[in-house]
Amino acid sequence: MSETDPTKDAEDTKPEEGETPAAEGSESKAEEPKAEEPKAEEPKAEEPKAEEPKAEEPKAEAPKAEAPKAEEPKAPAPVAAAKEAAPVAAEPLEHAGLLVEFETPDQLMQAAAKVRDAGFSDWDCHSPYPVHGLDKAMGIKPTILPWIAFFGGLTGCTVGFILQTYTNGPELPFSVYQSGNFLISEVLAPFLPSGYPFVTSGKPIVSTPANIPVMFELTILLSAFGAFFGMLGLNRLPRLHHPVFSSERFRRATSDRFFISIEASDPIYHRARAQAFCETLGGAAVEALEA
Repeated sequence: MSETDPTKDAEDTKPEEGETPAAEGSESKAEEPKAEEPKAEEPKAEEPKAEEPKAEEPKAEAPKAEAPKAEEPKAPAPVAAAKEAAPVAAEPLEHAGLLVEFETPDQLMQAAAKVRDAGFSDWDCHSPYPVHGLDKAMGIKPTILPWIAFFGGLTGCTVGFILQTYTNGPELPFSVYQSGNFLISEVLAPFLPSGYPFVTSGKPIVSTPANIPVMFELTILLSAFGAFFGMLGLNRLPRLHHPVFSSERFRRATSDRFFISIEASDPIYHRARAQAFCETLGGAAVEALEA
């Protein structure tokens, strides 16, 4: 009865059907990491991604682009220059006089007479066209310019006659130079006529009609010079700038407005009193001029 059944032992040694799949499954599971080995190599494929920061290296160079920002302290240079220029611009301009504006020539004439009677001497009237009688209203005296032109012409005529007479006149007798007179022999001898006498067409050596062309030319020349330069001197010209040129109102002096300007250089000029006086002239506006 103690003997065992061999069939039962054989059945016990057979592997159960459920155990075989488990063994196979375990084997396949053990083999799966081998199939996943390429996956372990995937980080190697991602190595270029690790190199991406190398592509970002230009970003690391961005501070080099900001290097000019380090030079920003140079910017205060214009500010310093502006500060230096500011006091110059802030300096007040020098007062140069007053400008009175009028709308009609009659107003200008009446105001000019008042300014004349007030005793001002360094002033002027400005109009777009000549106004008859304005010179009398201003009290302008006759100019000496015609006398300057006259004496210039007279000088030219005299110089022309003396020049031709001296150069063409005959020499004085030798006895005159040997007269023993110190004034003649030593002082006047170099200036006495000692030219080259030459008879032309049977005319006298010293002939006034023959000298007229040169005398006429020098008369015209010196009288023109006297008139031109005399006019510049009497009018205190050339004067490249006048205080009235800085006024916007004065631009209408060439179209439809009339002006009187009184300069601060006038001997009796006082700004406050002159301002009050100009306001009584009946002008459309009174403006202070700056040099």
